[in-house]
Amino acid sequence: MSMEEPSEAISAADVALINEAIKLLVEEKDLIPDWEFATLVGYDRAEFLERSLSSLPISWDDADTAIGALGNLLGYPHGRAELVAERLGDPKNLEELCDRLVAVRSHFVRQARGD
Repeated sequence: MSMEEPSEAISAADVALINEAIKLLVEEKDLIPDWEFATLVGYDRAEFLERSLSSLPISWDDADTAIGALGNLLGYPHGRAELVAERLGDPKNLEELCDRLVAVRSHFVRQARGD
């Protein structure tokens, strides 16, 4: 994916979906147990909710937060795939969004290196 600015790959609708994913992870405590939450996402539940994305273009930290939320919803063995699909839609769309976020984060890495 070639892009000049990360905002080209992430839309306002994507930001809303990411924020719903963050909210779902925080509110549904049976998705990830409290004792493991901070280890997996890097923050406790309250801190993670505070990391909800607020605007475009997204930042490096926003991309990391979003990748953490989507990655855990898609990959953690919580056994609640139906709930995730009910609240956030088709998992394939979530995977595609996660792929775009990884590309955005790679864009930031290339910028930092001066590539």
